[in-house]
Amino acid sequence: MPDHAELMKLLEVAGPLAATSANRSGEEPSLDAEGARAIFGDEVGAYLAGVSGGGVSSTVVDVTRDPPAVLRAGPIII
Repeated sequence: MPDHAELMKLLEVAGPLAATSANRSGEEPSLDAEGARAIFGDEVGAYLAGVSGGGVSSTVVDVTRDPPAVLRAGPIII
């Protein structure tokens, strides 16, 4: 659950969103809207102002495999 008032408003309209860090594969993640805009430009329809609270890329796990496989290590250790 995000702790960001504007993001919560967006989720009320759009419904659930699944997203990982704002970066291209293999590159450092952006931690704010300006950095994300520099990476993605007009490919993204809207940017929310603010700064990432974590500063660490999320843990990504592929649960379609048996056993599940960690695709990207992050703050959650599996």
